[in-house]
Amino acid sequence: MPKPAKRKSSLAVVCGVAALVGCGTRAAAPSSALPVDGAGGQVGGASGSSGASTTGGGGNGGSIAMAGGGSTAAGAASVAGGGAAAVGGAAPLPGTFLISKYQPITITVPAASAVDFRKIMNAHGYDYPVPFSDADLDALNRWSQGVLSQNPFRGLAANQVPWLDVNDSTVLKDYLFITQEQMAYLFLITLFGNDDLLPDRGKHTGLEFTSQYWDQNPANKNHFLYSVMTLLRSLMQSSAYKTTYIGLAFGGTDQATSMDAITSKLAAAPLLSRKQMGSLNVCYFDESSLLVKDARAPLADSWCRKETSLSDLGASFHSLDIPGQTVVDIGGYDLGGYTTVPGAYLWKTQDESIPTFYPETIVWSFFTLEKEAKPKGTPDTGGKLYLLDKTAMFFGVRHYLEGLNGSKTLKAFDYIPGDDLYGHTSCGKALGPTQAMLTDTVQANVAGTKLTFYDHNLVFVASQETQPGTVPIALNQNYWIPERKLYSGASFDSNRWSLLNQNPKDGKWSSPLIDVGKWWSAFAPQMYHADVSDLFARSVRRIGSFNWGAGAWWGDPEQYFLISWLGTSLLDDVTLDYYVMSTSCENSGIQTALLKGDQYRRALALNQASPNPLPLAWVPARASNRDVADVHALLQGRTVEQALSALKTASQNPAVHVFEGIQ
Repeated sequence: MPKPAKRKSSLAVVCGVAALVGCGTRAAAPSSALPVDGAGGQVGGASGSSGASTTGGGGNGGSIAMAGGGSTAAGAASVAGGGAAAVGGAAPLPGTFLISKYQPITITVPAASAVDFRKIMNAHGYDYPVPFSDADLDALNRWSQGVLSQNPFRGLAANQVPWLDVNDSTVLKDYLFITQEQMAYLFLITLFGNDDLLPDRGKHTGLEFTSQYWDQNPANKNHFLYSVMTLLRSLMQSSAYKTTYIGLAFGGTDQATSMDAITSKLAAAPLLSRKQMGSLNVCYFDESSLLVKDARAPLADSWCRKETSLSDLGASFHSLDIPGQTVVDIGGYDLGGYTTVPGAYLWKTQDESIPTFYPETIVWSFFTLEKEAKPKGTPDTGGKLYLLDKTAMFFGVRHYLEGLNGSKTLKAFDYIPGDDLYGHTSCGKALGPTQAMLTDTVQANVAGTKLTFYDHNLVFVASQETQPGTVPIALNQNYWIPERKLYSGASFDSNRWSLLNQNPKDGKWSSPLIDVGKWWSAFAPQMYHADVSDLFARSVRRIGSFNWGAGAWWGDPEQYFLISWLGTSLLDDVTLDYYVMSTSCENSGIQTALLKGDQYRRALALNQASPNPLPLAWVPARASNRDVADVHALLQGRTVEQALSALKTASQNPAVHVFEGIQ
């Protein structure tokens, strides 16, 4: 895939903010202005250019909102960590949506009377872990018909919705924010529309593709409609779905560029040398034990609790939406991964499974187009958000289904046939609606508009592939040895992983340590559009993760724990909540390397008793004599630059554990 082209500055478009005049940029021709809505006066508006630089850390716009006053980034630094500073910006009018680059698209809208979930529930192998009652279906039909009865996108014609092709390689720092009602509308026109949803394009959206896909293997249970209906029912029972927002913002950058950004190449005082190792909590999930507890932003004991059964999956960054936390799952090339259809099927690996539980991430595949025009549901036409070369931040999303916690200890998860590296059970099990939905909200100024979100996010960012080829590690090799290598130079330039394995021209940074920059860039506000800076400062206060980088892409677990902590430490007032599991979903047992002594032996025994044990050939000859708490004590107080140097030195000796090599 070619590297994304550098785009010209784009001005934010705020559709529906009072006192603004048209939907488009200030320089837009009169013909692009939206019609007047008699009930609400002028219905659109653009933010004008502030004259700020369009290159560098400010994103690709640097715009100032015309309503609400002041820069959209105003006060961001002072409110990091959820401070009490007042939120600027104008209150949104009903139907307001925010998009960085305005482009409406014509759709074919089904009649509201076409909504009847009973007519579509038995198609495509859909599975329902918990049945919907007749009363549920009647209420959901009535509510959905009401949503579909008029276009909720303020200022657009009845047959239009905003459009942002998220798979376009030029979409790098763009964003789109919509209400939960508008999200529901996109789901409904997809589910109950005909085969001509986008008459001007001649292709299906990714969401259409997913909704119509049917895996012929009956062992693979299709949870797509159950997940979406559960989401819609939850919105139906809320009084705030018309005024609460979700958002998608693109940012980040490739590993080499991001590593350059935190070194002296782009700054007189390198970020690496200015920042000290930061706030950290480490939860050993299987023993409900906090191995590291930060004094400033501690992880509550109730947020670190082991699973006991399917009816009690414990408390982890996946099974519980922790206020202010942004979840980082294992990420590959695209949302939905190998399953092709995000939100439909659970799989043996993590990023394939997660959209089912977080259906608000699925809706964004509406803004993708299949690769070529084919009948709905035809394999390999493309229904996914292809995110290899960009980072996607999903704002305000929650998990709506129970059954995902990151662990594969329980024997009751779904069996998936096949003999490969990832075991035989799914990552989680769709069990039913979430019993305790997060209700905490956060407000932020986005493009001059004060928006309300649920206080929880999810970011999708890919780590470095640590070894080229289709099977990175032979099955008979010791798991902890081959991947602990440092690559440099042009060794990857001729293979198909070259985009993932870019190195700066001087060859200074090499895989996988350049993922420190990649991790940082996924959360650094300056790597996104300036219009979302305040939202980052107010909502990205914690990061919840586990073995990112050490999943199916074969990273070393000790290295990647440190890479995640190093990258988080470069951010302002952000805490890393790191979870260790004896039987993590991808590469079961790999995280036992983060423990020592009797705790390590108990973790390994628990792993070996699970349905997904670590192959004995991969168990190291001995445990490390240090664990995460020891390494935290060693590195606390050092600069990130000093800690990275220690990690780089420790990573060069494959004869010892990385933790043991830290000096």
